[in-house]
Amino acid sequence: MTREDIITTAFQVWGRQLYQSTSLTAIADALNVSKPALYRHFKNKNDLLDAMHRYFLDAYAAFLKPFYDTAVTKQKNEGVLMIIRTMTTFYARNEDFSIFFLIQIYGNSAMKTMGRQLQERGVDLARCYTNHWQTDRFVVATLTFILAYFHKHRPLAEGGKKPVADEDIEKLTDFTAEIVLYGLRFEKAKIEALDYEGIEKKAKSVPVADEKNHLLKAIGSAVAKSGPWRVSIKEIAQKSGLSKSSLYCHFENKRDMIIKFFVSEFERLIAFAEEGKRLSEKPEEQLYLIMNGIANYLLSAPDILTALDWLKTRRAISPAGKQNTGVGGGGGCAAHGADSSLLHFSVLFADVIPRNEYSALTYHLILFLIINTLMGRKEQMEVSSQDDSNLRSLYRFVTLGIDGSRAYAG
Repeated sequence: MTREDIITTAFQVWGRQLYQSTSLTAIADALNVSKPALYRHFKNKNDLLDAMHRYFLDAYAAFLKPFYDTAVTKQKNEGVLMIIRTMTTFYARNEDFSIFFLIQIYGNSAMKTMGRQLQERGVDLARCYTNHWQTDRFVVATLTFILAYFHKHRPLAEGGKKPVADEDIEKLTDFTAEIVLYGLRFEKAKIEALDYEGIEKKAKSVPVADEKNHLLKAIGSAVAKSGPWRVSIKEIAQKSGLSKSSLYCHFENKRDMIIKFFVSEFERLIAFAEEGKRLSEKPEEQLYLIMNGIANYLLSAPDILTALDWLKTRRAISPAGKQNTGVGGGGGCAAHGADSSLLHFSVLFADVIPRNEYSALTYHLILFLIINTLMGRKEQMEVSSQDDSNLRSLYRFVTLGIDGSRAYAG
């Protein structure tokens, strides 16, 4: 057993549990060795996680380097396109690395140092991006979600998921490059002519529905604090002012409670966005009204925004219809309940975005990007009102791709 054997096994074992459990015992069992044998190579699990970080960055940089050296010599979007396709291929071929990036790096403090660490390995991705931080953030979020969604929906075979076929990777890279470079390919003249301020005023004229059920509000507060995987019945009882036994008069168990909470919120969110959509009959205006409606609803309920931020990445990679392991019986089911509710987003977008084989992915991606944008604002200040310039830039990215967003941002 080598040091590399332990590292690669850790990617597989901990990745299956989405790093919610980082047990050295599980790795020892997978390697059929004793736990003390691991300590000859690593002091503790944090030492192992650090080694996994370096191993991932070394592999990523080595894969990118030949393409990066060519990309930096290209003009305008050619270099961006080459890097996007290369990054997509890397993560599509390496599910273990994709999960590690999503859970251990994306949205965490490690994300802030990743660029510098890749630069030390000879790959300065900043030279291949758009030179506008917000547009670059949209690009990274788009790649992250598409790849997570891809791995989640890969077909299962006996003993695990089927190997990724080259033609599937090619289709995925084509779609990813298309959505990043050109968005939904709306007519640029129509997007340029939009009365953004007028549409935003229309969206804000739609009142948020009456106060939700007190118990659901308490669940939301508890989930926002601890996340849907680690929240306990005790926390929910304290937030609601009810006893644990009283909660079981309303719900069968914690799993049932979390499902009903997310289903209820998605139904309210969709109904609210649908009401705003009715204020126009033009698809380009309807899409912006929908995006404003989703943002306005989430900003009116910060706990829900935080709860969805907890959910958004892990729901994307949790196998559909299966519950995650090691989370006390609530996590995967919460994701499954959210999946069921998200199907209703097709009603919102059906006559706004042309249908294709990636329609479901596109609807989910838009929600992911809105949450990502709102939470990005929250990192800088307390969310109390919508930053319309951020949403306008996101809308232009969704409809026109990087050039549309970059042109708006200047």
